[in-house]
Amino acid sequence: MNLGELIEEIRGCVIDGDPSVEVSGIEYDSRRVAEGDLFVAVEGYSVDGHNYVGDAVKRGAAAVIVGRDVEVPLEIPKVMVPDTRLALSHIADRYFGYPTRKMDITGVTGTNGKTTTCYLLRSIYRAAGMPVGMLTTVEYVMGDKARRADLTTPESLDLQKIFAGMLESGIKTVAMEVSSHGLALKRVEDVQFANAVFTNISRDHLDFHADMEDYVRSKKMLFSRIRMGGVAVLNCDDPHWTDMASVARVRVVKYGFSEAADVRGIDLRTTLEGTEIELSLRGEAFKMKSHLVGRHNAYNIIASVATAFDSGITLDVIGEGVRKLKRVPGRLEPFMLPGGARGFVDYAHTPDALEKVLGSLREVTPGRLISVFGCGGDRDKGKRPLMGQISARLADFTIVTSDNPRSEDPGAIIADITADLNSGKYRVEPDRRKAIEESLAMAKPGDSVLIAGKGHEGYQVLGKNRVVFDDRKVILDLGGRKV
Repeated sequence: MNLGELIEEIRGCVIDGDPSVEVSGIEYDSRRVAEGDLFVAVEGYSVDGHNYVGDAVKRGAAAVIVGRDVEVPLEIPKVMVPDTRLALSHIADRYFGYPTRKMDITGVTGTNGKTTTCYLLRSIYRAAGMPVGMLTTVEYVMGDKARRADLTTPESLDLQKIFAGMLESGIKTVAMEVSSHGLALKRVEDVQFANAVFTNISRDHLDFHADMEDYVRSKKMLFSRIRMGGVAVLNCDDPHWTDMASVARVRVVKYGFSEAADVRGIDLRTTLEGTEIELSLRGEAFKMKSHLVGRHNAYNIIASVATAFDSGITLDVIGEGVRKLKRVPGRLEPFMLPGGARGFVDYAHTPDALEKVLGSLREVTPGRLISVFGCGGDRDKGKRPLMGQISARLADFTIVTSDNPRSEDPGAIIADITADLNSGKYRVEPDRRKAIEESLAMAKPGDSVLIAGKGHEGYQVLGKNRVVFDDRKVILDLGGRKV
């Protein structure tokens, strides 16, 4: 494909050079440029691709796309565009043959519950005999093949390449998390969503978004991108559902426990073994069982039921899919601890998420509830004392430790968390392994231990170094076992 064909749909572009030059590939990372590639200079968090145009040319770039004037050799075509991120999305979609136009993609957005809802949808689609793909914070899955995720929502070029690969493998059904970053940074600008699910909104990513209004505004973008004939599946128990509905140009299906819900939870029983929920759908009542623990997971179950049912999957198949999902990596993932207590590893790293998982465990734990958590460095500092107060209120005892301190002093982060704690129901242990070890030593039969913040992550970020560390492996090393 030549340069002119790739850019013909980009508005406001100005070409300096020969548009007939052939392009053999596309790259936005100059280190990966090969002979004949088109290099798109994208501005990132800390690195601006415009500073590496020269490197891309030295590596053999056939042409470059820039958002501001950059000097390149006269023989290299240069395309000036108003927005290089938008251009990258358009070009990637065209280069890979518009794959999502031929697929049924369900985007799931919200602060909490995205990953679990995607795993539930994948399990339901598999139960229905459908080849399915999944993109989450944990992993990217293509049928039976999986690899660890790099980003919750990949860059537009990588995303379109993944979709093209899925389509080539016969996969047309996909459940994917859509992050506020992915929306704000135009990574899904050219993805055609068949459906979209809204889980909930609470404080998160305020180190990236200017304020909560900006955060909500990013989430809304997904619901304006659903193609005609699709459906917006919205949690009507969250007040922000109306924000999502206001931009949706498709049919809205509401879910939750309130009377306003189209798919409504009417009875819920949750234990340490799992959840049983009775639902009402179009006036018909039916029950579902799940291995997932907690009241908050009931919402994820109802969301997946509403989405799958609307796509034509029968209730008995949906029930089978829900029942077959035994665990979601790092999402209230259960363990039996050596002393007979239950342990759970969860990704909860926001005040709302921590409150929900602790509240869910409080409801089903006959003994003491022990909480182990920290907060990430170089991220929203305002949530730290809030999370400390939540843990102090809902847990019987809290061990405050390190999460991913990054460039910050772990002691300073912990001081922020404990600033407003006056009770004697907590202890500080900056060494995360020791903190986990202490919590397991404290726990007795009937107790529950929540280790929160890192979930599926297999590393800890200390300064500029990423060291191997997995909460789940620590539990296993200390004598725990999976259940």
